[in-house]
Amino acid sequence: MFHTVADLSDRWKVPSSVIGQWLTGGDLTALVWLPIMSVVELQGDSMEAESHSLCHWEGYIHISAHQCRRLFRQEWIALREFFSQDRRRRLRLPEAADDLIVELHDLVILEAERRRFETAYPALTGAPLSSAGSQPQPPQAPAPAIDPTFRVVQLDGGREVRFGETQAKVLRLLADAARQGEPWQSGKVLLGGAGSQSLSISNLFKRHPAWRELIVSNGRGFYRLEHQFVELTRGRAVGS
Repeated sequence: MFHTVADLSDRWKVPSSVIGQWLTGGDLTALVWLPIMSVVELQGDSMEAESHSLCHWEGYIHISAHQCRRLFRQEWIALREFFSQDRRRRLRLPEAADDLIVELHDLVILEAERRRFETAYPALTGAPLSSAGSQPQPPQAPAPAIDPTFRVVQLDGGREVRFGETQAKVLRLLADAARQGEPWQSGKVLLGGAGSQSLSISNLFKRHPAWRELIVSNGRGFYRLEHQFVELTRGRAVGS
């Protein structure tokens, strides 16, 4: 059994935008059902991960907090790489396949996840007050933020990530390129511009798994900064 965002909005008597805050903050988890299709299973954490042979697959895929953020902002996202429901299998569409388009109405919250969330925040169901006279309320997710140099970035849910100077310079180069109307940049050009000796973008950021929440790859060696972080730097100078 599953619930849509609209279902839970009606059940909990809160606007869909509030449920969106819980999803984008990582407090509530959403999935999307994929019908049977051909995929490639990946091994390893890097963008250039070794791949297995083509196989058939169907089931729920995990939609991360930052993907939910993009969904609630633009109402759809295009995916080529994603994780299975338990996040143990990393999958990618074959080169010849079209992007997977996910829309807001595709999001589902499983019954077990609904029960978990209601147990954590019983005020949603109108349960009696605790002996202390109040109940915990679902959290409001802190908004992402950055410093102008990209050395410190606050992600969804208030998570703070610190980057080294070379890593931060790649982020600044991507922000500059996006504001100039050319968001997609070659990984090799970015590494050269930042003065890095790394062989790939994923190698440069390998100690910071959260970099995937800031940088989007097209799977063909080009990268862009996630739109939200471009917007956060508009109208102000970015450190050189």
